[in-house]
Amino acid sequence: MLEEIVYTGMQQAVFPFQPRILAISTDLETGLDVDEVADYLALGARPAYIYVITQAHNPLGVTLSFEKRRRLAELSTSYGVPSMFFWASPF
Repeated sequence: MLEEIVYTGMQQAVFPFQPRILAISTDLETGLDVDEVADYLALGARPAYIYVITQAHNPLGVTLSFEKRRRLAELSTSYGVPSMFFWASPF
């Protein structure tokens, strides 16, 4: 899973592997649509990973809220999707 608006370097890095990419909507002000991630997972999608830029999104500059980050972590744990989260302090 990748955000529909994502750092082009990430696209270039995975392109040689010819993955089936599930594009997740990205709100220009709040970032990744976590509900859409949940819907895909509930319908049986089992991605190799979810790639999300949570802090100072490139190219949008959006920062994902703590609540959205927490929900993504819960979803990845519940559905067994490998994840690595870098939590920036909200203060």
